[in-house]
Amino acid sequence: MTEQIEPGSATHAAQQRQRASQLAQAVRNELNKALIGQDAVVDAVLTALIAGGHCEELPAHLRR
Repeated sequence: MTEQIEPGSATHAAQQRQRASQLAQAVRNELNKALIGQDAVVDAVLTALIAGGHCEELPAHLRR
């Protein structure tokens, strides 16, 4: 039988952070497949996705 973890508890929050980190890493891995050698662009895209599109413009050196 598994132990119930109460929402709002420190354990629940830690599990949510761990899951979010795992998902972000999975998305990063997939982006790296499409944007080979573009680590800064991958970081910017991932930041934009996590921020719901609310992020600063890309620095000049990353624009095409």
